[in-house]
Amino acid sequence: MRVRAALAVVGTALLLASCSSTIAGTPVADPSAVPKPDVGSFPTAPRTVGSLTDSQARAAEGYRMAEIIPMPPDVDPSQRYNGSISVGKPSLGLSFGEGVGSALKDMEVGAYSSAQSTKPGVSTFDTPGTSLLMGFARMKDAAAATAAVSDPAILAAEKPQFSTSEPAKEQVAIPGYSAAKAYRMTWPSTKTVSIVAVLASDRYVLFTYTTMTADAVKKFFDLQTKALGGFTPTPVDRFSTLTKDRDDLLKYTLAGEGNRDVVLPARTAVVNQSDITGSVKNFADAGVDVVARAGNTVYRAKDAAGARLLADAFVAELKGFYAGNTASTVKGVPGGQCLTYPPYKGSKDSRSYCVAPVGRYLVEVSGTQLEKTKQAVGASYLVLQGAK
Repeated sequence: MRVRAALAVVGTALLLASCSSTIAGTPVADPSAVPKPDVGSFPTAPRTVGSLTDSQARAAEGYRMAEIIPMPPDVDPSQRYNGSISVGKPSLGLSFGEGVGSALKDMEVGAYSSAQSTKPGVSTFDTPGTSLLMGFARMKDAAAATAAVSDPAILAAEKPQFSTSEPAKEQVAIPGYSAAKAYRMTWPSTKTVSIVAVLASDRYVLFTYTTMTADAVKKFFDLQTKALGGFTPTPVDRFSTLTKDRDDLLKYTLAGEGNRDVVLPARTAVVNQSDITGSVKNFADAGVDVVARAGNTVYRAKDAAGARLLADAFVAELKGFYAGNTASTVKGVPGGQCLTYPPYKGSKDSRSYCVAPVGRYLVEVSGTQLEKTKQAVGASYLVLQGAK
């Protein structure tokens, strides 16, 4: 579940009655009386998917890289919530410090994932918990990677971002990685200590930010350097040969923006879930193999039962995270479920989340307006009618 949507296909046996099955004198339902989904201005037929833009082509290689980044819970089981992935040429300065951002400004492509120990629905200001961001950047060659890690900007003082001054950087050692460059910063306002570390590995630079210990950094380095051994990079001039689609699944989604218009293998997509650990199990139980991310999200399960299982699991998960939620259904969409909830305790705002199983597919939609979210689900339900 990632505050997104799903659908359900009604078997044709329920929708169609042949003449041979009609008994004289038996009432036959008027098809016009069957509720139709409210779709608003959303399209109701499969769309034409455009070719890769330059940004999407670079992102496609970034998503390949994301597939071999360790899952946050594999580094530490507590890092399971609010997962996300960033790919392409992501801006690193805000998350990893302007020094790292400057040192890696010439990367060809990069990817990183993030997660935290604080559950969705809980304010990180009240409960900071711990967090982990980690990934790697591909440089022109090994010499460029080594030069990036040696850049003095990494250890230089940071310009203030949210206050009048930034804590001082204190250089630290990472066990087993003497070539790594790392520093810690102590944040009195949140009573946390963060560590930023970088490490060159051939033409790649591994980078991480965490509020856990140096042992977590070591674990990431251990797992990532091993995973890189089996990775074959795509040359920059071949990025355009990559694809953002799989099995023509994107045409069954609502149009998205930028790099979100993509179909991902389950291994990559699961890191983008609200509960990574829970979703690993849910994906396995439902037989999810690919996930399409666009204006909505479409999960492909092994069968209709898997899609229904996933829908129920996601709704139960969200109910557990957000107190004060209100449930509703979607007119004309069998199995459609919606929840409206405050994003955190005491919030006067609300968000909406809807899912609906459609055959072996599950559509997920989230937004700030319940009516519009339901319309997107209704449209998605109709779009997916022809999907196999």
